[in-house]
Parts: sequence; structure tokens; C-alpha cells
Amino acid sequence: MYITKDILLHIKAFELFNLFKESGYTGLDSKIINDATEDLSNFIARDAVEILFFLVNNLLIWKYFNREFRDNPTLFFQKKDEIKFRRLDILHILNIIPTLEEKMNTELENIYARFFEASIETEFCKDIYPKICPFTIEQVLDVNFYPENE
Repeated sequence: MYITKDILLHIKAFELFNLFKESGYTGLDSKIINDATEDLSNFIARDAVEILFFLVNNLLIWKYFNREFRDNPTLFFQKKDEIKFRRLDILHILNIIPTLEEKMNTELENIYARFFEASIETEFCKDIYPKICPFTIEQVLDVNFYPENE
């Protein structure tokens, strides 16, 4: 998995604060608990977006540049594992904070727009990438989805 120690710490703290909230724990000011939970949720969302960025990058490589690694079994399985583990990381985060699902869809569009703009600015792949993201968020997170090359 690609979840770092910092991300795990955010997740564990988030889960702990949620337990405090749900149990009606009165030893801490509820505003402190709510603020901490919201802050941690924002940290985790930022982490999930970063993982999504690398996942989209890997899916684009898989779809448009797979000739480089298709003939090399080691590279092929490394790339496939990287895609798989980044998906599992995001799915793990979404399992903890299901409300991030909508944000992931919006962020997918933003991330792809950045890739597309960069391809035009650098003239790298400017004729390869379509204007609209070739994947839906459902495909990006589907553990069995590996885009066909074109």
C-alpha cells in the first residue's frame, strides 16, 4: 500500500475522534472534537486527492504508453500492482469517510484537466490525450479495470 505513516495517523485520529463523538463522551469539549474531526477529515481528503493524482497518472500511462512495459513482465506487474494498491488506498479512505466520494469525482475532473493542460503546454502527448477524462471515477476505483490502449 502507498498510505504513508502520516496518512495512517490522520485516519486513526479521525476514527478516535469519531468514537468520542458517537459515544457522547463528555470529557472533552464537543467543539474541540468536532473541529479536530473536521481538520482530520480535510487532511485525509488532501491525502486521498494526492493518491488519486498518482492513480490517474498510472492509468494514463497504462492506457497510452503501455508498449514500454507490456513486453517486460517485471515492469508490467509493477505498474499493475501500483494501480491496484493506490485504488485500495483510496477505497480504504472512502470506507472511513464515505462523504469524500463526491469530492473524488470533482477532483478526478480537476486532475485530468491539469494533465491535459500540461500536455498542451509542453507539447508532450498533445495529440494523444482527449479533452475529457477517458475514465469515470467508477472505473478509476474499480479494482478490475485496466484501460485498453489505443
